[in-house]
Amino acid sequence: MPAVVAGLLATTMACTDQNDRTVRAWSGSIDTLSSGRIEVTNPATGMWDSASTWRLRETVRIGTVDGDGPDVFGEVGAVHTDALGRIYVLEGQADEIRVFDRDGAFVRTIGRRGSGPGELANPIGLDWDGDGNLWVVDVRNARYSVFDTTGAYLTQHQRAAGFYALPWPGGFGPDGRFLDIGLDPPGISILIHYDSNLAPVDTVRIPEFEAETFDIPQRMSFIVPFTPSLSWRLDQRGFVWSAISGDYRLTQQTFDGDTVRVIERAYDHLPVTAADLEEASEKLDWFRREGGRADLSRIPDFKPAIDGFQVDARGYLWVRPVVPDARTKRVFDVFDPEGRYLGHLESPVPLESYPRPLITADAIYGVTVDELEVQYVVKLEIFGR
Repeated sequence: MPAVVAGLLATTMACTDQNDRTVRAWSGSIDTLSSGRIEVTNPATGMWDSASTWRLRETVRIGTVDGDGPDVFGEVGAVHTDALGRIYVLEGQADEIRVFDRDGAFVRTIGRRGSGPGELANPIGLDWDGDGNLWVVDVRNARYSVFDTTGAYLTQHQRAAGFYALPWPGGFGPDGRFLDIGLDPPGISILIHYDSNLAPVDTVRIPEFEAETFDIPQRMSFIVPFTPSLSWRLDQRGFVWSAISGDYRLTQQTFDGDTVRVIERAYDHLPVTAADLEEASEKLDWFRREGGRADLSRIPDFKPAIDGFQVDARGYLWVRPVVPDARTKRVFDVFDPEGRYLGHLESPVPLESYPRPLITADAIYGVTVDELEVQYVVKLEIFGR
């Protein structure tokens, strides 16, 4: 292991957040190694106390069970916002973007199904360029369609990559250049960096990981339940974060692949119960009917530590730890840009993992589903930040 050349051990250090509100003393450590890599070790308890903790409150809900209006959603593929707080909902079944104001009232529709200019076919992602124009990733038409905030179609650019991933992981980087996912010739996922003319200029390699699977050779695979998986996220400040879910450990790398920061948090893994095993076995019935063999002894005794994470525009990490009753609630562990564990937030409503919630400076925008499987877009304001 590289020698530690500089370090900070904080056992009773009182800290403040960006609003200078005093929070509980932090008892973790920050060490800088000779390579320059920073390692942050957190205890199980965060820095927030009852006075300083952030809170989430639902303030907007868009959706309805009946009717045929714009607030009836069939398959929400992405949620985004603009500088005025308007909410942009990519409706996958209708192949269009529906715009609502900050209070949830319908404003307009952008695009429609088709292959002509300004029309969409299987759109999967949204992002804003530096000029305030909306880019829509239009997979079936193999292009990026560009609109202004009034919904007017401006132009389109050919999308060279035929490969895509859901949720869409691309967007504009801190230098204003566009990134989209693609494949290296060996079939390895990469991010492709484009210049202002949409010509590829370099690539960003995504961390590699081989999951444990049950296989029917040359036909299909099924990930072994409760085994670790890889999550990675693009950090708009110019980094890629990744985590292998078996451990509570997140790694920050530059676009060149250099590790700059590693964050860990003490965590007790939840056991895989007999009920968990029974449910997992039932979900594998289709695999057995296809001729596959599922060796349940390969299922680990303990569940992964995390179920994914996100990075907001300020560099805060929002980690979803594996918790009991995950179907009925969503908990976030929040870390500041230095990697110090602040504490956890529980959402007042369960949020879907897809589409991935959007986390802004003051709110979380995501999708929740009721007992009838009806989708609603919700805004959860962050109080106390």
